[in-house]
Amino acid sequence: MSRIPSELEIDAALAHRRRLQAVRLTGMLDSPRDERFDRLTRLAAKLIDVPATFISFIDEDRDFFKSSFWVEPPVHDVRQVEGRTFCHYGLVSAGPLVVDNVVDHPEFQAIPLIEVLGVRAYLGVPLITDDGMHLGSFCAIDMRGRRWTQRDIEILSELAHSTLREISLQQALQDVARNLEAAKEAVRKHEELVATIAHELLGPLQIVTFSAESLLLGDLTPAQRTSLTRVSTAGDGMAERIKSLTGAASRTLSGLVLKDVSVEDLLSRATSMMAAIADRKQVRLVFEVEPGLPNIRVDLARLLRILGALIGNAVKFGPANTTVRITAERHYDMISFSVIDHGMGIPEDQLPHVFDRLRQPGADPGQAPGVGLGLAIAKELVEAHGGTLSASSTHGKGSVFSFTLPTDGDDQA
Repeated sequence: MSRIPSELEIDAALAHRRRLQAVRLTGMLDSPRDERFDRLTRLAAKLIDVPATFISFIDEDRDFFKSSFWVEPPVHDVRQVEGRTFCHYGLVSAGPLVVDNVVDHPEFQAIPLIEVLGVRAYLGVPLITDDGMHLGSFCAIDMRGRRWTQRDIEILSELAHSTLREISLQQALQDVARNLEAAKEAVRKHEELVATIAHELLGPLQIVTFSAESLLLGDLTPAQRTSLTRVSTAGDGMAERIKSLTGAASRTLSGLVLKDVSVEDLLSRATSMMAAIADRKQVRLVFEVEPGLPNIRVDLARLLRILGALIGNAVKFGPANTTVRITAERHYDMISFSVIDHGMGIPEDQLPHVFDRLRQPGADPGQAPGVGLGLAIAKELVEAHGGTLSASSTHGKGSVFSFTLPTDGDDQA
């Protein structure tokens, strides 16, 4: 027979603030039945051959049964008991409470279950957290006196440990869910910030573009006209890219405005659009188109956005005085486009995340950070056209970003 704690010890344990907090954090109180715990009580009853087993959690007012198993189910499914129970006595003990026959112990005569159910023997293993907080008990009762064996105690102790593992797992999953919600909220706030910045940038950019277009109407030297054309084209491209940062791209992917476009004209426009950025970095842009390629049916503005993102990254992350090649060739019933650079490349462990939102795999810590949306949006736009976007890289030698587009306009999204 285990030592029986005094009423004062039990009252102190019931009111212990940290213990009560630990019980509530489990989420077990007033929760519905759960097959994970019901399996444990069924198994306990079978292994130690008793008529009833319980997993109970105790707050300051009651003994709540998260799970109970009865060989012969009672008329009423009672899930909680107010007043003193056997499990209260386990709150003070660090080990199992073993009662072979309550008749021999007048201290227990005030427990209602003795009278109501005719309980004569009780075995309870306290559910104790790693930091020593008593949550309740995994217990078994018998309607006849019995001598609990060491095997009975070991079985119930192991199942009590399994119960605590299930609780820890559930709490971990809840923590993951809370962290996920926090991450979603952080992303939402980030996107709001990006949208605000995009809005602030569009106004001045439109003025620059409008001014360039106005100057193009006047008498200019060939060099001036070339420079202003680049400013106008780059301004339009930047405006589209800024708008995409607000998330509009991912919300309106089904609204593509499709038209037939020459592949050579497409790459010529893309390289012209990015020429000013490349010149500033002293990077040469060249494009190569396989002869005889058919026209493709695409949303030109969005396809230029895709190429702009890929070429822009190749220039940004590559060294000066190198060449970025943009190629187009037939691949079965698709046209395959590639942007090939000789930059730092992307570490192998980061390559699977290269198209994740809000990340920039391979970015040099010494460079100005980007928002990490360009490649994610480019991937969504390629897929909206019915193609795929992929990346390969050798760290320290360069990267290749390739995407495919169908040659048949009927396959477009």
